Amino acid sequence: MNKLKEVLKEDKKYLTTFTVGGYPNIEKSKEIILNLYKSGSDIIEVGLPYKEALADGEVIKEAYDYVLQNNIKIDDIFNMIKSLKEFNIPIVIMSYYNLIYCYGIDLFVEKLKESGVDGLIVPDLPLEESLIIKEKLEKEDICYIPLVTRTSKERIKNIVDIESGFIYAVSVNGTTGGHFNISFEIENYIYQIRKFTNKKIFLGFGISNIYDVLNIKDNVDGVIIGSKILKIIRDKGDYKEFINEIKKVLN
Repeated sequence: MNKLKEVLKEDKKYLTTFTVGGYPNIEKSKEIILNLYKSGSDIIEVGLPYKEALADGEVIKEAYDYVLQNNIKIDDIFNMIKSLKEFNIPIVIMSYYNLIYCYGIDLFVEKLKESGVDGLIVPDLPLEESLIIKEKLEKEDICYIPLVTRTSKERIKNIVDIESGFIYAVSVNGTTGGHFNISFEIENYIYQIRKFTNKKIFLGFGISNIYDVLNIKDNVDGVIIGSKILKIIRDKGDYKEFINEIKKVLN
């Protein structure tokens, strides 16, 4: 059973939170994922550490570097996620394509299935190159989640056609974690995507507080928060309380 597909059947606004696999260590990472879920996150996105994470801002890159410097491997992260199976947490992996290619596409998909992962995001994989991996994922009942950006324009229809989970709408032209006016033309941007799909649309990049969520929640089905969560974790703050506040605003 794909847990992501099951949770997406619900009629509500969704909160997806992002964390880095293995950060700050394997045991703590497991605890963070579990706490994010228990605190109200509907879906957990787990990033696989990568040295050249072009789509990610400084906070996420710092976490990636920390994990890599501590010699934590992809298999360590897969095993950690597998150990969470009993909690039935909808988990989506975010991985840059070079990691998947070097690991071996077939083996990577096999590990996703074995670990109980429900979806995959590959931020640097062009549409034309994504169909092969999407086909392999479908055979294992794993969702492929495409990214739509403001510059996608005439390509939006083809991008959303390959979706099998939700649509990840990128709110800004830039990296994660920046300070942007994300409400700018959000309504029109999401409308352009909805013209081509009836699937759920989640907005991510640059969402960091309840005011951001208030500004956009009526136009989207869910929000994705990453850098802000990692900042709180890094600074040893109360990310559980932050999630509770966001959930109150969403609902």
